Amino acid sequence: AAAPPTKRKRSTAPKAEGTLGSLQGTYGEAEASAAPPKKKAKKQFAWPVAWAWLMSRTMQHENWRAPEFAQGQVFAKEPDEDDSDDEGPSVFALATSLIYVGDQDKGYDPKHLGRVALVDSFGGVIVDCLVKPRQEILDCRTHLTGLTREMLTGPLAVDFDEAQRQILRFLKPTSLLAGYFVTGDLEALNMFHRPLIDVAHIFEVDSRKKHQHHSLRWMSEQLLGKAIDEHEPYDAVETAQLVMKLATYEASRPTSTPKFEPPKERPTELLVKHIPYHWGDRASGLLNVLCPGAAQNPVVRWRLNDSDPTDWRGEAVLVYPSQELRDIAFQKRPALTDVYVFWEDVPGAPPLGALFTESSMMRAFSEFGTVVNVRIPRKGATREPQSFAFVSFLSKDDAAEASRSKVSIEITPTWKAPVKARLAKFGHTTDKRVAIEPDPERESEFLYDWVHIVKR
Repeated sequence: AAAPPTKRKRSTAPKAEGTLGSLQGTYGEAEASAAPPKKKAKKQFAWPVAWAWLMSRTMQHENWRAPEFAQGQVFAKEPDEDDSDDEGPSVFALATSLIYVGDQDKGYDPKHLGRVALVDSFGGVIVDCLVKPRQEILDCRTHLTGLTREMLTGPLAVDFDEAQRQILRFLKPTSLLAGYFVTGDLEALNMFHRPLIDVAHIFEVDSRKKHQHHSLRWMSEQLLGKAIDEHEPYDAVETAQLVMKLATYEASRPTSTPKFEPPKERPTELLVKHIPYHWGDRASGLLNVLCPGAAQNPVVRWRLNDSDPTDWRGEAVLVYPSQELRDIAFQKRPALTDVYVFWEDVPGAPPLGALFTESSMMRAFSEFGTVVNVRIPRKGATREPQSFAFVSFLSKDDAAEASRSKVSIEITPTWKAPVKARLAKFGHTTDKRVAIEPDPERESEFLYDWVHIVKR
């Protein structure tokens, strides 16, 4: 009978140089010495070129936000020699479902881990666990996650540490980990990993707007030919499997997928966002007053504001019998007039957008008239503030005056930063913000509240 194979010892040769060498070390066998080793040196397989190409494209994307190692994070470790094998680096896809937790004493976390899923390169489920919240649950985001309070506090939910351990049982330092905005998934797990593929950054959007990305469901429809009901919650397992399918699809192509357009406008629908919570059970009726002619009793989905744990906001889709009636409803209410505010950041210094606040901008521009809303956009992936903002005025004349004036924003009592302003060139053709009466029981610096109406 043939003798059983002996296990080979991992090589300690230095990492290879070159393009792939910067991504992953390839280890050669040790040279023969006078005293032959007891075990044959192990050869580590390199990543397939197609997958290394996806990693490179991820890291080179302008919106890529690489994970940063922080104290207390967990990470994959090299397996013991007795547990090692001759297989090359594994490929996994990761997805999480996030909830909103917190309180005044311990702080608030709108991206708290509620469920985590890990699948292999064939889409097979390796890990799927509900995770017990470590603080009080404020919003399960059920319409997005499918999670409920009962699920997260029930007997099937595991502790956060156990969820980490389940992932690390399969993950090695050389494992390829794919995801959709995967850095956010790792942050929710308090985990560090480096070889990453992000499908949000390898499929480009054909649009004049910057910092855009396709939704997973749109990529599935366009690239895989599979339509997914947008009204259904995102299931963590199905999301991980979809990520793996998209990454495998792109890795199998000889060239990268060309840019493709976002979804087309839906000619009979309006999306109304930022619906105030005090509308409550009256929301459906008030929406039909705001945008008349739609089907009765639209469904309003409520969500807690990420930046304000006391502010619930809703959104609803209004469906009309025809595009003409939809457009008439859209034009019924006058839009706020936007002033485009911009500035120049000093290279190497913190961006001014991180120092400005909505309140400080509101105070500066209220000199010219009633300000209803201030927005400082952020980059979708990195969440870094842009070098511009929008200030929405109730009156068009007040906005015009502000756009012709010199304005400085107070950062500290002794420091005011000058900004430039002009009337916004775009907007109001497909989306607009409309002033509404504020919640009488809610304190606010603004005299009006607002809703955002979008042609879908």
